[in-house]
Amino acid sequence: MGIEALVIQDFRNYAQAAVELPRRVTALVGRNAQGKTNLLEALYVAATLQSFRSSRAEDLVRTGAEGFFVRAVLSSPAGPRVATVQGAAGRLAAALDGRRLRGAGELRSLVPAVVFSPEDLILAGSGSEPRRRYLDRLVALTQRASHADDLRRVRRIAEQRNRLLRARSADALEAWDQQLAVTYARIAGRRKQAAATVAARLPGAYEGLGGPGAAGCAYRPAFGAEPEADPAAAQEQILKALAERRSEEVRAGVSLVVPQRDEVVLDLDRRPVPHQASRGEARLLALALRGVELELTRAATGEPPLLLLDDVLSELDGIRVRRVLDFIRGGDQVVLTALETAALGELGVGATVYRVEDGRLGPGGGR
Repeated sequence: MGIEALVIQDFRNYAQAAVELPRRVTALVGRNAQGKTNLLEALYVAATLQSFRSSRAEDLVRTGAEGFFVRAVLSSPAGPRVATVQGAAGRLAAALDGRRLRGAGELRSLVPAVVFSPEDLILAGSGSEPRRRYLDRLVALTQRASHADDLRRVRRIAEQRNRLLRARSADALEAWDQQLAVTYARIAGRRKQAAATVAARLPGAYEGLGGPGAAGCAYRPAFGAEPEADPAAAQEQILKALAERRSEEVRAGVSLVVPQRDEVVLDLDRRPVPHQASRGEARLLALALRGVELELTRAATGEPPLLLLDDVLSELDGIRVRRVLDFIRGGDQVVLTALETAALGELGVGATVYRVEDGRLGPGGGR
């Protein structure tokens, strides 16, 4: 299932716009800051009920408007279906064929979507939080488990421990340590499995894009050991680390052995990426990670994902542009943004091209 057409009102810099997506590849071309990325964002909202740029619904509302509206026509073997999303004042409301949806799960299973944007360069940056989020997304895709519930639970546990640590009440930590160990062991086991999946697929994806060197991925939990496969044994590892670092936690007044401090390490030729990769290599590595996500999404949902690519051709040389174009041609439905000078003529797949200028869409010719 894909998206055949999109209508938006009061979304970002668009007062109103409508776009049809009749071909496998659609290109949005134009100068910077005209609304190309905003349109990709609207497609992502229609498919997932969330933005890839902001966690606040009010950020998506056009200045001066009270709320936004997105309507997407979805293709399906049984005929078109209609998804709508409305947002205002921090609230989102979604419906499918007029029936209100309580969550995003049903819609995401119909139109799984994967997005690459320039912000994805943080995946190859010095901080692990974006990579943890990436890994947790893959866990949600590939493992039938209450991972999000456990992440929320462990945040609450960490908050309680932090209050006690700030109050220098270390004697009261034991009960919370037990809860932390049980929940953390489940999270670590899933993250370990997801990281192993990425490690197996990332080198081929990176090489296929023309990336130099061998790409690697490793999961390093904050408790400092390879998680045991047996949950009880993993809990003992965590409790041991908590005991060893108790005085350090008390001095710091904050929890140090928690999933929020796990490291997900990327490397090129066994050297850490933040200190090794050029900007172009980081871009290819981030795109390779999204390629892994695309492959796993297709396998997990049984549906061809919608691939959204924002400014993917920038800062790449001719050979790597051609490799990325090969990657694009392998997608089932692709919507990409590009500057006027992008090598769209090399797509060779009969792309539909729209020109975007100041929140307005016009025909850009087909290729």
